[in-house]
This record gives sequence, C-alpha cells and structure tokens, in this order.
Amino acid sequence: MSSLKIGLVGIGGFGQVLLKYISRLQQEKRLILEAACDIQLDKHIVNIRQEPFSEIRTYREYEAFLNAEQQLDAIIIATPIPLHVEMGIRAMESGFNVMLEKPPALTFQDIDRMIEVHRRTGKIFGVGFQHTSETSFIKFCEEIKQGRIGKIRAITATGLWKRTHGYFTRSPWVGKLMVEGRYVLDGTINNPFSHLLMNCLVLAGLESGAEVLPLSVQAELYRANAIEGEDTSCLRAVMDNGLEIFFCTSICARENAIPCIKVYGDEGWVCWDYDGWIRYGKAGAVTCQDEFKIDCDRRYDHLLNFVQYLRQETPHLSCSLEATRKFVLTANLAFESAGLSIPVAGRFVEMKNASGQPIDELKAADDYLCIKGIEQILEQSFTSRKMFSELEVEWAEKRNPVFAAGYQGFKLFR
Repeated sequence: MSSLKIGLVGIGGFGQVLLKYISRLQQEKRLILEAACDIQLDKHIVNIRQEPFSEIRTYREYEAFLNAEQQLDAIIIATPIPLHVEMGIRAMESGFNVMLEKPPALTFQDIDRMIEVHRRTGKIFGVGFQHTSETSFIKFCEEIKQGRIGKIRAITATGLWKRTHGYFTRSPWVGKLMVEGRYVLDGTINNPFSHLLMNCLVLAGLESGAEVLPLSVQAELYRANAIEGEDTSCLRAVMDNGLEIFFCTSICARENAIPCIKVYGDEGWVCWDYDGWIRYGKAGAVTCQDEFKIDCDRRYDHLLNFVQYLRQETPHLSCSLEATRKFVLTANLAFESAGLSIPVAGRFVEMKNASGQPIDELKAADDYLCIKGIEQILEQSFTSRKMFSELEVEWAEKRNPVFAAGYQGFKLFR
C-alpha cells in the first residue's frame, strides 16, 4: 500500500512535537506530509521547510486548506484547545478523516454534537490521548483482564509536576476558563493530567469491555498560581458499574514526580506509571512483590495506531471520538461540583527562582511556585483515597458530589 497523504493543522506549539513523529513515519514510508496550515505561518515556516518536508504546500487560512486539499487521506489538528470543536467538525463535514489533539471538546453538549457529525459523515476520528496507545499501558490492561489481581474494586491515580512561570505565560488561553466566548477550562483535569484521567476511565470499563459513564463526581479545585482554572485538584467518580475512580494531581511541586495509576482488586493490586513500570502487590501489602518495565514511545505508538487503522492494518483505534465522551462528562461534573477554583492563600505557598532561592514575585520564565507540603498531601490523598478536605488540609474546602442523572450539559462560567 502506498504512503498515506497527511496534512497538519497547527505547526507551532505541540505541532512541533508531532512533526518529529510524522517525520519518523514518513521515513518509514507509512505516510507523507503533503500540506500544513497555521495562522502564524511566517513564524513557524522554518520548521517545515527542512527535510523531509521541504516540498509541502502551506496555508494560513483553515478554510482555504480544507478546500484545496481534498485529496488528503487524513489531517492532524494540533491547535489550541478552544478551537478543537469547530475545527474538528469542519474537517469531518469537509470529508476528512481526523486525528485531533486532546481534549476534543470541553462540554458534554459539544462532544455529543461532534459524535453526531462523526456518525453522520462516517469519517475516521481519533483523539490524541496518546497514553491509551502506550505499549506498557496495553500490557497493564492485559494483565488485569487475565485476572492477576482478581476483580477490580477501585482505581486511583496521582500526578505531581513542577510548572514554571513560563508555562503559565506561554499562551493567552493558558489557565483560563473562557476565551472570547469559548470554553477553555484549562487546568490539571483538561490539560496536563487529562491523559491520566482518561486512562483511569478506560480501566473502569476493562472487565466488561463496555463504555462506562460516571454516576456522580465530587471534586475540589484549587489555584495557587494567578490563573482562573485549577493547578491542584482531587476528584472522586463513582461509575455506572459501581467502580470508584480517585484522582489527585498538582502542578505546584518543587520537582517532577512520575504520574501513576494503581488498581486494587480483591486478590491484590497493580500499579502502572508513565515510565512504563508495572508493579504488583498482594492484597493488604504495601510493598510490591513483582515488577517489570516496558520501554516505548507513546506518541509514536499513538500516531502509528491511527495510520495503521486508516490503512486497515489493525481493527482497533486506540482512542476514538466516542470513547472520550466519558472523559468530557467526568470533567464537566467535576467543575459542576467544585465551581470556581479556590485560591490557596499566600502563607501556604512558596515562590522560587531557577536555583531554588526564595523570591517575592514570579518574573523570569524559570521562576516557579509551589504549595508547601504538596508532596505529602498528594501521597496521603492517593493512598487513603480521601479528598483534601477529608484529610483536613488547612487550605481545603469540601464540595458536594454532583449526579449525572438528567444532566443536560455544561453551562457554568458564562
């Protein structure tokens, strides 16, 4: 079979990362990048006028790109979060198969609108939750399905990263709830740790093989940085098959830690992390009895899966548009439960420069902010499956669960 003809929309930001993997797949003669589109084309053109992309066609306007490139087999969209819904819908309606960066939509009504267009047009539509394609995560799922820990009882996840002042100032939409009338809801749930939550939701339906949705979600959202969204969060989701998912994250750490998911069964537990480690323990045991590591390149694996699905070389698309409906609903209910993120008072926060020295204000790109004791708080929350308020963290405030029954769609913050 000849190489697939691909277009890339958005060649700055994450598009720069994708170009690396597109180049690799092009060298393997699986695809060829024929066209690219970016509103700031002049700024980024240097990145696509090099081998192996020196001959591609370029556009500044999305509609012009769609109209002129009907011969493409698929397009990859890597644009800012607020643009995902409309650009994804326009691509399908224009006849394109699509790989869209995560999250595909920010509201329950928008994901359903996208799914309706998807079903009507019949186009292939993948979403960039690349951890669902990760070789180690697939092995993790297989081990659970084979019954190594017995029946699943609970799923827990935690992520703790350091994000600098430069991260929060890199784009006008970062940390916003809305931009120009469009939802953004940027924060730990919808952006940096969205992959972690999505994988938890995949695991919740593992035993039955069916898509599961939340019955209720309780969430607490906090912000230590000068943003609108949340940089620290915890949530508890009770799924319609009875499983509980517990998720606690922050991007206000002194150092990066490795995000992980721990699944408890009635015969033991198994833990998977972003480095590809899989660890097992007996029921009631704290230390692991067995461990192994699987090396992989998740972004390559995810694009490869999309290409193979387009070429009918695999029957399974790692993350379809329909599969993300449970993510969008869970995220929406989390915001419904928490409301506006709660500021973490200054006495619980430290500001430091790149050398780790205390400062009074974040100015340089490498300056950063951390919440005092956040490492211990997250560890305790993760192991006990208790919300921050249930741990009686001084800056935490309890929020009530919100139920999915009769939910008509997200309307907050307008």
